[in-house]
Amino acid sequence: QTNRNREVEVALQEKTQQGEALQASITRGGGAILKANNSLKDSLQLIQIAGLDVRQDGDVIRIEVPSDQLFQPGTSQMLPSAYTLLDQVATSLNRAYPRHLIGIEGYTDNSSVSAGSSHQITSAQSAAVVDNLIRRNQISENELLGVSQGANHPRASNATPEGRAKNRRIEFVVYPETTP
Repeated sequence: QTNRNREVEVALQEKTQQGEALQASITRGGGAILKANNSLKDSLQLIQIAGLDVRQDGDVIRIEVPSDQLFQPGTSQMLPSAYTLLDQVATSLNRAYPRHLIGIEGYTDNSSVSAGSSHQITSAQSAAVVDNLIRRNQISENELLGVSQGANHPRASNATPEGRAKNRRIEFVVYPETTP
């Protein structure tokens, strides 16, 4: 029994030391413990853009813009009306989330794309939006990240025209991290 008690005591000390080591590894100078930044959850209501889906997704905020409102079908050629819509999104982002890292994610449906792959078209579309935000809306390129998702992560079934239209989108993803 004494040996068993000693083994339990040693095991407990080892686990305590492991816990202290883990705590030390997540503690930064001054004893501050690093925690997830959940401040965006409280500010979701700050952005409301008529006709656009704005939603909380874990620790990020997503603003969904249908690609059909931004681009000629199957291309990265912006429609004339796209600039006004992107201006509204950029103004809202600048006001509600200054200096936050923002991903511009391009998605499409699973139908054939006239030129290149679905990743190529969504890469060109997200790059066009990033370029517009930098040149026209003076958002720092350090705050922007373009991502091509292609036909990955559909929001609706590709079996219907309505579903395919829902899957063709640009999502502005606001991350909790800020830029210097």
